[in-house]
Amino acid sequence: MREREVDMLALSATMTYHVPVVERVIADIRHAPGVQPAKIMVGGYPFNIAPELWRRIGADAWAPDAAQAIAVADRLLAMPAPS
Repeated sequence: MREREVDMLALSATMTYHVPVVERVIADIRHAPGVQPAKIMVGGYPFNIAPELWRRIGADAWAPDAAQAIAVADRLLAMPAPS
């Protein structure tokens, strides 16, 4: 049972071998029936050492730390949804 609509989801990986799991979670969310599209941001060590990695795994954004994640989330949520 779904209790809340989600506008933003933040995922973090601390080790590079967790990146495939993050990628699968993103894919599962994107393809789940009846799920409203949420913006997905990633962070953590693997994304800090490979700043374009977030694009390759299907996230909407990346932030190097929590403070910048807030600013990135604000920008993402202010963007109009694709039609």
